[in-house]
Order: sequence, then structure tokens, then C-alpha cells
Amino acid sequence: MALSDSTMVNAPLLLSQIAEQYDEPSWLRARREAAWDKFVSMPIPRIEKTNLDNRSFDIVDARAVPLRAENQTARELVGKIPNIPCVYVRDGNVESSAVPADLAAKGVIYCSLHEAAQSHADLVKQYLGTVVADEDTKWHALSSALWQGGAFLYVPRNVSVDEPFLFLHSQSSTSGAYPRVLVVGEEGSSFSVMEVVLEEQEESTSVHSQVVEVIGNPASRITYAFFSHSRKGATHFVTRRALVRQDARVEFIGANVGDAFTVELVENRLAGAGSSASTNVIGVGHGRERMDLTASMVHEGHHSESNILLYGVLTDRANSLFRSSTHIKEGAVAAGSEQSDRMLVLDSRARADAIPMLLIDENDVERCGHAASVGKLDPNHIYYLMARGIPEKRARKMIVWGYLEPTLARLPLMPVRDLAEAIIDEVLV
Repeated sequence: MALSDSTMVNAPLLLSQIAEQYDEPSWLRARREAAWDKFVSMPIPRIEKTNLDNRSFDIVDARAVPLRAENQTARELVGKIPNIPCVYVRDGNVESSAVPADLAAKGVIYCSLHEAAQSHADLVKQYLGTVVADEDTKWHALSSALWQGGAFLYVPRNVSVDEPFLFLHSQSSTSGAYPRVLVVGEEGSSFSVMEVVLEEQEESTSVHSQVVEVIGNPASRITYAFFSHSRKGATHFVTRRALVRQDARVEFIGANVGDAFTVELVENRLAGAGSSASTNVIGVGHGRERMDLTASMVHEGHHSESNILLYGVLTDRANSLFRSSTHIKEGAVAAGSEQSDRMLVLDSRARADAIPMLLIDENDVERCGHAASVGKLDPNHIYYLMARGIPEKRARKMIVWGYLEPTLARLPLMPVRDLAEAIIDEVLV
């Protein structure tokens, strides 16, 4: 499907408006223009078992859509956790960004990506686009061209931060959203990030493209957690990717809830010796949701370790495809990896597919295993609970919560866990 004429005509003006609004330096404006050219010239990707032919790819200028009332859920969440580092973005506009004085004194930088491009240009230029390149896919180029309201986190060498950093993105307009997050952990640093994406817009045909880049330098320890709640209508492309260097560890922990059309990648490149990574994600789909989720590990360093654990729960007419992919490249001696995909189908109209993939180019591998299953709730488990006086509806919920709770419990902020549980509980009614 070709881009519409209106998209092509409005592009130069749109890019110029974004650059002027944030008084961007010339190097960043040039990056946006080059990325847009790539977006226009690249074909719409062909994704196995996920058809994009009927999706609309018109670009909507956020400035042409009136702001709506603020998302009260987002504001309440900020109010419940007022004393942690937070960047709050609403409809692409940075509402607030703050880092405590004690962290700033240690050299920690946490601010909007727009501010970082001005005040910390050398760092942003050094790392932006090094993990997720514009050339990778059409949607990465779109994010690079149109991102607004992103966040930049830099934790210096040997600095350990106990409280998580919060990135909150609330979308209430029908325009496209293009949040961009850049996280850099220097050697020996240790910290966690909690990303929350809340969408409150009515049904639309907008395109959303989100990119998260995580750089784990040697011996760093980074946990990147996320919770997203999406609404139907729009097309969502999401990429969270980490570069994991020698003896570093990166963990992705996440939960997705919604009835949108989403193509999501959660990826780790284990580039250094002794590097390790894990991905633990749950997806709860309802309505006519379509989620194409790929969790991948690419092993390049020797003695690298990875683990993938995916859980899906589908109701109504939701349709999800979960892929686990491990690629152990030649030279990744003594690498080890495990995969596990578990999908629960709660409605006869719902559909789930789990596809594990192993690509092994190295003969000397420590271990490499996979498991995948798709099924319904075990009636014996339901009967056991009902025999003890628990109503069937509650029994079914209890079993599903036992399935989801271990992942949700790992989200690093209690108010976010409470919010995720409340939203999921409504879906499971």
C-alpha cells in the first residue's frame, strides 16, 4: 500500500514545525529529514502470518488535533509516586521531567529527549540510533523522523540507583504517537526503568511507532519494565531493543493489555563475553485485538546467557502470535539459552499461535532449549476449586491470575502493578 498524497505533501512542513517547536540543533533536523526520506522509500514490511495490507498509514499532525482533557489515570499515577525520577509526556508534549538533586550530583541525567539534544548533545549524538537503526524497518525510520516527547536516561560509571525511573506516556488525541526512549548505563551502573503507556483516544486509523534503545555497557545491570494499555483502531509498531556488552545484564519485564493492532519486538543483542539477558512478557488480548509479538536473543559473545518467557491470555475474538527467536552466532562459544511460550485461550472465538525458533551457527553450545503450548483452562483445575465452594467464574479468574501474577509482581513500582491488575481484571470479567 502506498502512502497517501496528503502524507507526502505535509511531511516537510511537519518536520520543520517539530524542529522549530523544540529549537532543535541542525544535526538533529538533518537526522529527521534523512529518516523521513528512508521511511517514504522503504516498502511496507511483509510479516509472516500478519497482514498489513488493510492498515492505513496516513500520518496525522498532532498540532492539527485539539488537546483533550488530561488523562486522569495518568495524573493519579504521577500523584501516587511523587518522589521518584519521572518524565511525563501527554500527547507528545512534555508535561514534567525531574531528577532528584542527589542523583544529579552523581552525574545522573534524566530528562526529555528534546532537552537532552540541547544540553547533552554529545551523549545523544553518540548513542541515538546505534541500537535501532533507521534502515532496520520502515517504522523505525518513521519514529526517527517524527518522535516527540521522548526520554533520555544516562547513569554514570559505578552509580547504583535503587528507585526506578518512571517514563509515563499518555495519549488522548487521535493523532499518531512516536515516543522515543534512549537509556545508557555506563560500566558498573545498576538501575531500573518503569515505562507506562496509556492510550485513551477514540477509535482511529492513526499510526503509532515507538522505539526504545537500551545500551548496557560492561558489567552494568539494567531492568527495563513496561506496561501498555492500548485501544482499538490504530496501528502500533513497538520496538524495545538492548545492546548488552561484556558481563552486562539487561532484563525486559512487561505487560501488554488491549484490543489494538500491534506489531511488537523485544530484542537483545548479547555482544559481549559473559553477557546475559532475559525477557519476561505477558499479553492480555480482548475484543478484536491482533498482537504480533517477537522476543529475540542474538548471541555474539562467548559464555552469554539468555532466557525468554512469554505468557498470553486471549478472550473474545483476540488473535495473537507470539514468536521466540534465539540466534547463537558462530563464535558464541558456550552460549546458553531457554525459551518458553505459554498461551491461554479463554474463548472459543479467540486464536493463539506460539512459534519458537532456534538458529544455531556454533557447534560448542552449553544449552539451547525451547517449549511452546497453546490451550484452554484445565477443567479438572476448575472442578477442584468449585468442589471447595468457589463459583466457576471466580475459579477461572483465580487460575488465570496464578498464571499472570509472577510476571506482574516483578514490575518495579507498586502503583503500576495495581493499575495493571485493575485493567486486566476488567478484561477478564
